Amino acid sequence: MFRGCLGVVGRARVDRPRNHVVTHLGGGRSALATGPGGEVPRVSGDPGSGIIRRMDHLVVLLRGINVGRNRQIPMPDLRALLEEAGYADVQTLLRSGNVVLATDQAPGDAARAIEDLIAERFGFDVAVLVRSDEEIAAVVAANPHADVATDGSRYHVAFLDGAPDADAIAALTARDFEPERLAVRGREIYVWCPNGLADSVAIKALAKAKLGVTTTVRNWNTVTKLLAMTE
Repeated sequence: MFRGCLGVVGRARVDRPRNHVVTHLGGGRSALATGPGGEVPRVSGDPGSGIIRRMDHLVVLLRGINVGRNRQIPMPDLRALLEEAGYADVQTLLRSGNVVLATDQAPGDAARAIEDLIAERFGFDVAVLVRSDEEIAAVVAANPHADVATDGSRYHVAFLDGAPDADAIAALTARDFEPERLAVRGREIYVWCPNGLADSVAIKALAKAKLGVTTTVRNWNTVTKLLAMTE
């Protein structure tokens, strides 16, 4: 099943200090530390252990929430849940399930952990796809339709949670969708819909394709805003 979560308006963010670092000292005490030039690299550690771990920003994409009366997750509640679970610098964008947070978890581990947290707190399953800040930066940098995709609200990226079925991808890329365009780059599929999403032949073909993976869609405006939020 293929579901899109789209949005182009402003973002809701949690006010919290950026680049906060806690260096754990003996006896569970902590102190702020700064790097060269006064910046504070993000790390985490276990109190009293003396172990310091780097925390990176991840982009978390929830699939198919807030699209009906069921499966409702208010963004303040989602932020609170993730903060309670120990994630740092939690920010949300729109109501479609877009989160940026800091953690020392790998993207796959974070996806599974957040799926479990949501199921326990809200009582239903939500597929969660996660990309690192470097992966999101690469998605934007790879933009295969930069020469024609001039409207971010009509340009979409389908994020996949794994490698798609090769035959399904071959069938998609063999089709001529002009004036629309479709390109595949690893675990992302870029679709330019100059006449809008509702009547897009390429989006309908993508929805019917048996990719064998979980997919969620964001438009280009949302993708680039999420990238900016990781910085």
